[in-house]
This record gives sequence, structure tokens and C-alpha cells, in this order.
Amino acid sequence: MQRRYLQVVNEGRWERALQKVRSRLVVKDRIGVLRFGRYRTSLFGFGTRALAKVAEEEGCAVAVLINSRKKRSSLSLRGIGPEYALPTPPLNLGQFVLDFTAEHGLSGGGHPSSAGAKIHTRDVPQLLQEIYCLV
Repeated sequence: MQRRYLQVVNEGRWERALQKVRSRLVVKDRIGVLRFGRYRTSLFGFGTRALAKVAEEEGCAVAVLINSRKKRSSLSLRGIGPEYALPTPPLNLGQFVLDFTAEHGLSGGGHPSSAGAKIHTRDVPQLLQEIYCLV
């Protein structure tokens, strides 16, 4: 993993991924949201790693990557900063996603500082609103 990372850094892909995230990241209430639609922009193999780095630079507590399709969306959530290094983070993302998907269908779960979900696209605004209220 480290060797692959060094390779893509040396090829300039890390900086390009960061630039793409910086140009598309929307920050609200310490939540950084990066949305992809039907045509997902490449982050050169870095995905949430680049998102988390830029979100941290912007002072976010949580970064959310949303890959929306017509009916279903895939989400990746990452806790950022010192509060997620604590034994008890302010918001357990894994439990939050598990509870949300139990109520709204499809699937999800994870760890206190990292989670993923598949939800109905119509429910994405509600999920974001609930995160805004909790962080």
C-alpha cells in the first residue's frame, strides 16, 4: 500500500486529486461534502483519502463523499480531526449510518470514524441534515 501511494505521489496524481477535491468540496457546518453524479470525476485512485485531507484543511469534522445515481446513492463518511482520535468521538459514524439505513432501507454501517452506506437518492438531503444537526 505504501509503495503504491509513493508511486502515485511521484506521478503527480496526489496533487491533482487534491486540486479536484478543492474545486468541488462544499463546506457547511463543519461538514465537507463532495458530490459525484452520473459521471464520477476521477480522484486518481485516492478517493476518500484526498477528500479527508482537503476537508481537514478546511476545518471540517466530517467528510462525506456522495456518488449519486438516479434511484440509489453510495456514501462514504470519514471523521476528521482530533475529536475522532479520542476513544469516544462526538458522532459515531458507523452507528449513525446503521441507524439511518435501518429506518430508510438499503444498507450501511462501519466504525466510529468511518462508515459507508447505500441509500435512496431521495434520502440524501435528510441524511445530510441529520449530520449537520449532530456535529
